[in-house]
Amino acid sequence: MPNSLALPIKVDELPLRQLEKNELVYVKFTLNFNSGDKEADVLAKVVDSQKNSKDETMFDSRLQFINISEADREEIVKYVFEQQRNMLKKELGYNG
Repeated sequence: MPNSLALPIKVDELPLRQLEKNELVYVKFTLNFNSGDKEADVLAKVVDSQKNSKDETMFDSRLQFINISEADREEIVKYVFEQQRNMLKKELGYNG
């Protein structure tokens, strides 16, 4: 089985069209870590794609990364956890 990880992620460069389920797309995006940015280039399969409920000219697409390296997978997981920590700190009122 391919090494894959399914995560919802915002990618500004995706086409402004609804993607077809199971369509393969090549995505390049930036992970904005507190310590600096990291570029990621991955092949992904479309899990779901729907019009955005607040802006019908945009689409929310869920992608499953295909055959990503363990290092890229770890960076993405690290990024998601960092973002969750930042959101929690903001909710709790921490500034540091």
